[in-house]
Amino acid sequence: MYRANLAWTVLKEALQVLEERGILRTESKGHEIYISLTEQGFETLRQFSEVENAFSIVAEEPRQETFYARTIA
Repeated sequence: MYRANLAWTVLKEALQVLEERGILRTESKGHEIYISLTEQGFETLRQFSEVENAFSIVAEEPRQETFYARTIA
């Protein structure tokens, strides 16, 4: 949390939302809490990765810009 510059309350709320949406699951064992991805979480991560790759491919393609000049009379 410290290295990520993330407050505990913000992290806790984010994890709760992800668990409510079925992306994460938590399991308590004694004083430890284990957090893991669900199948839906893995699928969400896969789809995000595909979108990220699509944007990186677009960013690597040369840009073609069209400029229009307008004369003022």
